[in-house]
Amino acid sequence: MSHVLIVDDKPENLYLLRVLLQGHGYQVEEARDGAQALQRARQQLPALIVSDLLMPVMDGYTLLRQCKADPTLCGVPFVVYTATYTEPRDERLALDLGADAFIVKPAEPGDFMARVEAVLDATARNRAMPTTARGDLPPALLQAHIDAIGHKLEDKLAALEAANRELRERNRELQQRDDEWKRFEAAMVDRELRMVELKREVDELRARLGEPARYGAENRPVASGCDAARLRSADPVGGTGEPRHAKPPGGGTGS
Repeated sequence: MSHVLIVDDKPENLYLLRVLLQGHGYQVEEARDGAQALQRARQQLPALIVSDLLMPVMDGYTLLRQCKADPTLCGVPFVVYTATYTEPRDERLALDLGADAFIVKPAEPGDFMARVEAVLDATARNRAMPTTARGDLPPALLQAHIDAIGHKLEDKLAALEAANRELRERNRELQQRDDEWKRFEAAMVDRELRMVELKREVDELRARLGEPARYGAENRPVASGCDAARLRSADPVGGTGEPRHAKPPGGGTGS
């Protein structure tokens, strides 16, 4: 059973690769960045490395360079599997650094496995040929590596800045809506208070005319919290359903 080391900083990508490779009979080991992958490859030599390129700690290009410069790892076939570096110059750089295949995500499972198996078959056919570790990179190739990483980081920074601007604009919109809602609530409370005041005036007028109150406590509008307290203080109806300040007909004391 061939041992494959897969390298990606996204757990969902690792999961999909693991399921696919294990389904085809491969033993799979995972790493979340280039540095972790390099350490694990040196601890247990893999038959194949499949790596993303844009990762924290150590990117895939640097991992590829480190593997090809290591006398023990230089013969391990290396497949680049990326969704970020997709331009022809990115593929050319990966191949110039020693990658055996360059695959753009997402690839169809059948196509991906065909490329992987082709790389492994080619490695097996060339096993008799000695593989030597690479020395220092030519200046032009090193500069191409630096430029590729720099461009992608600039793109990622621009995307983050755009997302931050959108979030700030969204926050302003939500704040405006919140302010509008608070003004609406205040207007509704003021309206409720005015309605209570008007009902109280109607009940007081009816009491002076010797008529029963029209508005009982069960018909009062109800608010919550501090607004409810404001409404209760303006409510003219007591526990009997009569106006609080109404006098008995005729102005007497009722005795």
